[in-house]
Amino acid sequence: MKALLLGTLLLALGYLITLSVTRTPENNQPQHEATVLVKGEQLYNKNCLACHQEDGSGVPGMYPPLRNNPHVTGKQDTVIKVILKGQKGPLMVNGQYYNAEMAAYNHLSNEEIAAVATYIRQNFGNEAGPITAGEVQQLRDTIGG
Repeated sequence: MKALLLGTLLLALGYLITLSVTRTPENNQPQHEATVLVKGEQLYNKNCLACHQEDGSGVPGMYPPLRNNPHVTGKQDTVIKVILKGQKGPLMVNGQYYNAEMAAYNHLSNEEIAAVATYIRQNFGNEAGPITAGEVQQLRDTIGG
């Protein structure tokens, strides 16, 4: 009888611990990703939309599209570096040259850069992985900015 009661209590305790672990915000990955994407969209609308347009299509010959852009969906370092350092000179995207200058946005925090980079990598038809603030800090330490 004691063993059954002890087993039941341990089972109940394990269930309660599992609930508390799986329901904390820091362990709730979908909630975190949703928050990052909302923040990323806000930053995009404030800093990027004027040139890259609401739908990420860019402006032909001037500002490259973010949609189906291998520079956006390829290596994570590429999009982080462009946000940190800006972009000068011609850039070819999908067979078309773009030549307008993009300002550096190194005044944004690591979290903000990660959020906007994740947003553009996961919107406009793109399906690339997220970027973390730690990855931004690592590249910032390497290249400056």
